[in-house]
Amino acid sequence: MKSTFRSLPFYFLLAAILVASSLLLIPFFLNTFILPRILDKTVGAEYTATIHRLTPFTLSGSFSVAEDARHSVDIPLFKATYSMSSLLNRRLLSLTIDHGTLHLFKRGGKFAINGITNKSSQSSSQESGSLLILPFMIDVLNIKQLGIVLHEQLRPDLRITISGQKKFSFKPSSAETYQLESFSGSFELSDALSGTGEFSFKTGDSEHSATLKLQTVNQQILDRFVSNRYSYTINGPLSILAAVRFNATNMAVKSIDLQGKIPSLEAEFGPWSFTNPSDDRAIEYWLSGTPTDLSYSVQTISMDSPFHAHAAIQGSASFADGIIRSEGNVITNIELKQQEEAPLFPLIINFDTTISADRSWKLSFHADSQPKVKPILSSMNVNLEMPDFEMSGTLQGSPVRQEAVIKLTTKPFVMHEKNTEIFVADAVWRTQLQRAADTTSANFFADITEATLPSQDLLMEDITLTLPVSFPRAEQKKHAAGSFSIAATHFKKTPLFSISAELTQQGNSILLSGTVRSLLEQSLKLHFDGSANPEEKGALVNWEIPGESVSSSLLPQALGIPQALSIDGLIEAKGRFSYLKNKLSGSLQAALRSSSITHDEMNLSIEDINCALDLPSLPTLTSSPSQLCTIGSVGIGNLHFSDALVAFRLENARTLFIEKSKLKWCQGTLESGSLRLALDDREIDTTLYCNRVNFVDLLGQFGFEDIEGEGTLNGKLPINLSKKGLHFDDGFLFSTPGSGGIVRFANTEILRQGIGTISETGYLNYAMTALEDFAYNWTKLSFNSSGDELLLSMELDGKPRLPLPYGFKNGIMVETDQGSGLQYPIRLDVNFRLPLTELFEVGQNLQSLKENL
Repeated sequence: MKSTFRSLPFYFLLAAILVASSLLLIPFFLNTFILPRILDKTVGAEYTATIHRLTPFTLSGSFSVAEDARHSVDIPLFKATYSMSSLLNRRLLSLTIDHGTLHLFKRGGKFAINGITNKSSQSSSQESGSLLILPFMIDVLNIKQLGIVLHEQLRPDLRITISGQKKFSFKPSSAETYQLESFSGSFELSDALSGTGEFSFKTGDSEHSATLKLQTVNQQILDRFVSNRYSYTINGPLSILAAVRFNATNMAVKSIDLQGKIPSLEAEFGPWSFTNPSDDRAIEYWLSGTPTDLSYSVQTISMDSPFHAHAAIQGSASFADGIIRSEGNVITNIELKQQEEAPLFPLIINFDTTISADRSWKLSFHADSQPKVKPILSSMNVNLEMPDFEMSGTLQGSPVRQEAVIKLTTKPFVMHEKNTEIFVADAVWRTQLQRAADTTSANFFADITEATLPSQDLLMEDITLTLPVSFPRAEQKKHAAGSFSIAATHFKKTPLFSISAELTQQGNSILLSGTVRSLLEQSLKLHFDGSANPEEKGALVNWEIPGESVSSSLLPQALGIPQALSIDGLIEAKGRFSYLKNKLSGSLQAALRSSSITHDEMNLSIEDINCALDLPSLPTLTSSPSQLCTIGSVGIGNLHFSDALVAFRLENARTLFIEKSKLKWCQGTLESGSLRLALDDREIDTTLYCNRVNFVDLLGQFGFEDIEGEGTLNGKLPINLSKKGLHFDDGFLFSTPGSGGIVRFANTEILRQGIGTISETGYLNYAMTALEDFAYNWTKLSFNSSGDELLLSMELDGKPRLPLPYGFKNGIMVETDQGSGLQYPIRLDVNFRLPLTELFEVGQNLQSLKENL
């Protein structure tokens, strides 16, 4: 017995050596004989497994799967812990995967693990629910830096690294299997997608449920789904909370609830840019429903361009028979000005979409605006007050063709540009778009009831536009023609003209050619042609009136032109307008040929009028200097003028500067100095200078009949033009000192009436007889106005050209035949009131015309 007890330590040591040897030899035995035979039975993939270490409580090793010389699974170290009792129950206390890599390759639109996913997908007889039945149990799964690499053709590889711990709960399913009841845990993500999250899964008799809570920091993975033509930035953590219910039989999804928050977003998609700068304006979203019927909501998205707006989207979607249908609405508030406390423009858009299995789709929408404030939309220095409008449209397409029809109906609105207001009445705007075979065609249509410029007293009626265009543009190809028209343009409630034009696309430009027609009694046509380039925001128009007869019927009544006034002549004009870089420029050359103006009631006649006007820098109404206007003859009652010449320049729209003027009057000349005529001036004062005016002809034009003689007068005639008409102010003409003349009055009765009371009858008779053949040393005519009459005062100093049969008797001049006669010097002052109604009425009408312009 003693020897036996002494041998026990030896046996224990021997047993320990044998156990230790067996533990060391088992990994070798498994790696050499067992595992190769098991793994050799796999088909289509190369499975490799190695046991590194085996103890009564742990097992560690490595595992890999490769197919076509490409690794899909590479786990350099896994470690399992257990106890003797847990092994008897087929239970692992923990399983750790340390720094493994899973390679997912995209095939047929889905990611797969070569050699594993492909093989499992071939086993269609296995129910999905059996995936939750396992031959063993795991209490805890630890993952340390497990990399998941996504491989896609023509794209760089994307790597997501995950670390975390999952706890499992099982229940017996049969004598040899266990059913998963639940598992939950937390994880961390890094590389392309970084963040933290929690995950849980619970099973039930009829359904299973899963929840996911994720908060990300880096969203590089989103680049895989966003075109490189667009840019975006997400600042701050992106939160996701998802809950999914599965059918217990086949693991089909029964319902899904998804919600989350995007705290700060900056994105650009072509001309559209979005910004949610801070967490208090974060984008919140949710999605809820079944795989066939879903409801969704996104609140609130902020847009920066092409205008400022905030929008919320909500709706529902259904999926059946390969067709996706969705309907909902967008509620948006547009910030109408870039300023603090800017007014908001609420807009509600209802939409309905359909996407078919053949990738064809259709979108219909209807938008209404019902603002409580007058919106003001600012763009290109134009403010737009649009209180109400309605928009509808249909967009549809397929992989080879897309179409769109958009209609906008506007109520009366106002456009402001600087000091100009344009009121636009009810209008319809429609756009049709088609795209096929890389070619896009469009047709723009507009129908405006009327547009008004109150400051200009201008009204345009029935404005229509039809413009077909296509892209890409061929420089030499002309497309179908469109049209533009204005039925009538009114000035001061008088219809003036209409416009009609043809519009044709050629390359990047729109060619236009058309006619402006007068709506007055006499038709007048203006032809124009040009081009416009929308991309460069430029346009050029040339126009011409080649030579049209004109008459007073072309002049609108709003100008205050008397109806009895008759105007006839020939007008020629041409010009150019260009618009480039938001700047309007142009030129105008106009001429009036062989024209005449008559007014029978005023006994007014102006013949052979020829005038030219050059405006080189429109829209500035400033002419070139020294513009000329010539007139063959002018008749106002008994007054007659000829060979008039006026040199002038137009300073602006309301000011005309007369550089000089000259005309022939009574064989002499009548000239004026420089004179500025402004429409704002209530009165105009100027002075006319007379040179070598024939004395006899002058008196004849002022109503003196049967006069003969010779001699000239010089002087000046100050005149005033006002509402009262044309008036003379202390004007005078006088003979040249030292150079007299002869005048013969055949009828002296008019002179006798103009001479004041003379006490001596003989002297008066002598004077009247002397004027029948009178040689004057000097004379002076004075002109002044009194009401509608001209006060003409004539002073004569001289003597009879021949002695008269008069003499003195008792100091009194008497008529006698005795003696040689008298040639006694005399001086006469004769005053006349001449009712020159025509002259004053012409002045009144000129002033009235000036004030109406």
